[in-house]
Amino acid sequence: MKELDYSISSSLISELLEVIVHQILYTRELYPRNAFQQKRKYNIPVQMCLHPGVCAYIHDIVEGAKPLLQTGSLKALQLVVTAPDNGRALEKFVFRLSQNSIIPADLRKVELSQLEESFRALCLKLSVSDNLLKPLPPRCSYKILLQLPMESLGSLHSKQVSDGAERAWIAAEPTDDMINVPKVVPLKDLSCELCSLQLYVEQTTDDYGHVAIAGPS
Repeated sequence: MKELDYSISSSLISELLEVIVHQILYTRELYPRNAFQQKRKYNIPVQMCLHPGVCAYIHDIVEGAKPLLQTGSLKALQLVVTAPDNGRALEKFVFRLSQNSIIPADLRKVELSQLEESFRALCLKLSVSDNLLKPLPPRCSYKILLQLPMESLGSLHSKQVSDGAERAWIAAEPTDDMINVPKVVPLKDLSCELCSLQLYVEQTTDDYGHVAIAGPS
């Protein structure tokens, strides 16, 4: 049986994931707006964080996900925004994907301009998602989770990362991304020759007014 080849889609999707995470952090103001710089990607302006530690963290997450992308095993990436007082999940951006195998010889069949157009549409929708969501309380944190089949856990290994430390992937607790009675806000669905992508947000229906906000330290 011929081995499926996800090398093309894994490279393009990993690049897209990195851009998406930066955009979410900017749009939801998880870092100050002046910590970002406007750059161009997919022929549109996107916001990228300038802080070296943040950039390294996001890059390491995406690099760590590459073995899963290369085997078509990554089912979803989730960015979970948590409350400042108790760490409960307030909202969850879910990037769900299904990759199509394609061998390098078939690359000529893939219209890269159409791919860029699809990725551009997704980024543009994400940039205005703030208008569809209620404001977050100050000082929220976030965490990034990967969803994968149990049999793919062996693809994730401890590795030397950008800051020289060795980080190991750990299994998330079932409550890490749990939002009770969430409101689902669909952002974008798209399908192309390489993959099918779905981006949506689950947001708590609880009143943020009951969230305790920590004062300046």
